[in-house]
Amino acid sequence: METNINSFSPSSTPRDEADRTSGSRRSSPMERIARWRWFLTPVRLVVSLVLFSLGFWSHSAYNAHVTLQNTQLLHHQLNRTRQRVDSLTAQLAADEAQFGQVDVDIQNRLTRVEQGLRATRRDAVAGQRALQRLSREQARRWDQWQEVVNRLRQRNRARWSQLRWEMERTFGALAQEVDVARDRTATAQRSLLETDQTMTRIQAVQDSHARHLARLDGQVAGLSRESDYADVPFEVNKALGRQAVGDIQVQLKKTNVKKRRYSLILFVRGAKMVEKNRVLDEFISFTVGDEKRPHQFVVKHIAKDRVIGYLRIPKLLIGKLEPVSLPEQKLEPRRVDPTRQSMEEFPHLTHREE
Repeated sequence: METNINSFSPSSTPRDEADRTSGSRRSSPMERIARWRWFLTPVRLVVSLVLFSLGFWSHSAYNAHVTLQNTQLLHHQLNRTRQRVDSLTAQLAADEAQFGQVDVDIQNRLTRVEQGLRATRRDAVAGQRALQRLSREQARRWDQWQEVVNRLRQRNRARWSQLRWEMERTFGALAQEVDVARDRTATAQRSLLETDQTMTRIQAVQDSHARHLARLDGQVAGLSRESDYADVPFEVNKALGRQAVGDIQVQLKKTNVKKRRYSLILFVRGAKMVEKNRVLDEFISFTVGDEKRPHQFVVKHIAKDRVIGYLRIPKLLIGKLEPVSLPEQKLEPRRVDPTRQSMEEFPHLTHREE
């Protein structure tokens, strides 16, 4: 560096340069340095001052720039702070006005509440006085009510005693009447049983009379008019199934005493004739074999589970028939209501062949 500075020194000339160049060729580097040492000290000082001035100026400029930026930032923050303070001040003024109005409203409300409390206190005092008066009146009425209740209790006790005595007497009379009614019921039941037995005997007699009347009807019919027919009486019982009547067989299926109807089956030499809902005294006509004259089957009496009547057969066939005997049937007792018994139970008395 020293070489560069010395090369630009104003005191050097081209000649000197040539001399130095030639001399340097002859002198050593240490000699050249010692020769120019007196000139390097002021140059160093000038360069140091220049460098120090440049550094100080640069540092001052940088500090001034930073200070300016900081000042602008602080000025901006100060403006924002002033705006904030202004807004807070305006809000504080509005809040103070609102708080003032609220304070006035609260004062008014407190005044009204205090007035209401005073009125309530007066009403409470008046209500307490009225309650005291009602308590005294209630106590007086309670005493009077106790006296009335005591008198009513005594009167009710007397009435209850009388009512109990009357109830006991009434119940005693009712018990006696119940005993009498029970005895009468037992007597009525015995009478009803006897009546049932009597009706059973009457029914047996009625059945016997019906059989005899059927025979008599056949005999009367044969004697009253001259005819070529003879009557064979019969009694067909449902429980006995198929029964022989003259030269045919009969099986009873159903009877209806109230409507005076019956249903049965006639077996005529292998043929089967079903007769349904036939009426009392109705003639059922049919032929047997080569005989042109028909047989006539007539029912004169309808009872429960049996019928009684006669079969009209041509006289020419009577000699070829074996006599038919009707066995006596043991009649079972049955309960008959006398109030409902009518002439339907005795059709043989009203329906006879002319």
